[in-house]
Amino acid sequence: MNTMAPRLEWVDTLKGISIVLVVFYHATLMLAALDFEVEELTYINRFLAPIRMPAFFFAAGLFARSAINKSWKDVFQHKVALYMYLFVLWSVIRYIYFGIVPNPNTPTEGHNIFWLLQSVIKPVSGAWFLWSLSIFFLATRALRGIPPLLVVVVASVLSAVTLSDVLRLHFSYENTLQYFIFFYSACQYREIFQTITERKWSSVILGAVVFLLVTAAALISRRWWVDGAALFIAAWSGVFVMAGIAQFITGTRLAKSFIYIGLNTLPIYVIHVMIVATIAHVADISGVPDEGDGVLIFPLISTLLAIPICLLLFKIATYAQQSWWLFKLPFAQRVEAIAR
Repeated sequence: MNTMAPRLEWVDTLKGISIVLVVFYHATLMLAALDFEVEELTYINRFLAPIRMPAFFFAAGLFARSAINKSWKDVFQHKVALYMYLFVLWSVIRYIYFGIVPNPNTPTEGHNIFWLLQSVIKPVSGAWFLWSLSIFFLATRALRGIPPLLVVVVASVLSAVTLSDVLRLHFSYENTLQYFIFFYSACQYREIFQTITERKWSSVILGAVVFLLVTAAALISRRWWVDGAALFIAAWSGVFVMAGIAQFITGTRLAKSFIYIGLNTLPIYVIHVMIVATIAHVADISGVPDEGDGVLIFPLISTLLAIPICLLLFKIATYAQQSWWLFKLPFAQRVEAIAR
């Protein structure tokens, strides 16, 4: 029988890989917004789109069951209120920061207070992840009395429809509808997914084959109902590929770095956009060549710089005893009283 430790290790490895892909994606976006010639990398990021966030929410869901099975008070205090607080806090921090250092990808961030105010109900920045995660915990707890299979069917349909882009909702709403299925399914059927991903070769090879086939189908098709279904299947296939890879490398030296990153995804997620925007801005004003083969590795360099900088800032905040409000819920006791 497998022990808990290896299972947790591969999930942390999966989280680490996912956040690295997210940072790389944003680094490419920033440089593309500044007219750097990164078209090839933009295509790669589009190819990886069904993989990054589904795998991230899937990993979060695998750890969520113990929290979901607790009382409403505990779920509200330790998950819903926590992530909503962090969402608001880091939206404000980003707004202040980008009022000084421009955000190439979203120039209005930091210069329009109404942009910030509306983000409470309609997130317009990369902090949407925290907003959606709080909703996922809230919704999963609220749906406990409904047969999980029914929820999976409805959530799958919503995901496929929004992936087809036929609804044309605000991106944060679409993302929430697209990715809830991955969080919920991982939470409800953790043991099944654990068994599947333990078959590493099958998970990677079959997942990769299906991913390539359905991705090709989505590119060729001009029908929304084909595109949505294909992207939905591609997302699940990508999750299995990523999980299989995580299982393969867990226990190796390479995995140690990913596990450490996976255990510290929160500070990386909330800080990294400001770091990669700063790197892109410095590169732009310093006259770094914006074309040629050399520029193609610049997003990779930005990623390799941004992640350790985020971790260093987290260490500094912890050493300065400021992490209690930057990365945690500072008024937890008051929230507990409200929940009661």
